[in-house]
Amino acid sequence: MENQPLMENQPGLELPETKKSHTLLAVIISVVVTAAIAGGGVYFWANQIQSKLSGEIVDLKNDIDQLKQQAEISQTTNQESGRTDGQDFGTKYYEYKLQTQYEKWDQQLIRRNRQTNEEVAVINSIKEAIPELKAEFNLLLYVFAHPENSEVIFFKSALVDTNNPGGVLYSFNTADSKFTKMKVNDVYNGFYGGFALSPDQTKFIWVPDAQDESGKAQTMYLIDLINDKYSIAVNLSGNETFNAGFFAMSSHFEVSWINEGKIKYAVFDQSKKGTGFDPYSEDKIKSILIGYREINI
Repeated sequence: MENQPLMENQPGLELPETKKSHTLLAVIISVVVTAAIAGGGVYFWANQIQSKLSGEIVDLKNDIDQLKQQAEISQTTNQESGRTDGQDFGTKYYEYKLQTQYEKWDQQLIRRNRQTNEEVAVINSIKEAIPELKAEFNLLLYVFAHPENSEVIFFKSALVDTNNPGGVLYSFNTADSKFTKMKVNDVYNGFYGGFALSPDQTKFIWVPDAQDESGKAQTMYLIDLINDKYSIAVNLSGNETFNAGFFAMSSHFEVSWINEGKIKYAVFDQSKKGTGFDPYSEDKIKSILIGYREINI
């Protein structure tokens, strides 16, 4: 009988040392390869998860940045229109806030004691205190300015939920809790135009839009809220205009306070405006810009 070679799968038989070594090596290699494959898979999976998370973090950061920008835009828009509903504002001895009752389309003026935090409605109905606000159901007040440590608060009327920024200014004397329609409404109508409130909120710059809707606005007023008076700060001439656009929502003014005593403003060339001029195109605005000027107030 011929000798048969020993088979690895035959039971009860031991493998020679060389075959044992080969088998052990094969097992080790198999384990290493399997681990490498598994490790590679885990690494690939981890990379995918990390990449996905990184993308979500970037998206979240972008969303947060957009919300911040919207908040800043909203804050700027509210400042320009005087719309700061619900915001607390301090005077010399108390803090005040407007509380809107939309079910009645009316408002209360609430006063809070700084020491005790006690709240009292000093005006139960704004529309009873200022009857002319009854002309429109959605005609309400908003805080326009509240100079620090002043005994007077300034309000502006506005049509809620419309794009009409027009309105009337009222002063409120905290000493006797009375509203007064201001004389500066003779030149200020709150409509579209150039506007900039001073840092201390005691005065503001106002450039009314041209009545003929041409966009040729040439008069800048300085309005003193504390003394309820106004004066002409700048008068342009010739083809100069403060407005880079035409009228209303197409208007474009650039005016700001450098400090409490200095104003910076842009002057544009009326004769260079074209039909259908887009006031929000930076290139077109630059093409009609005469220059920037400053004036001490």
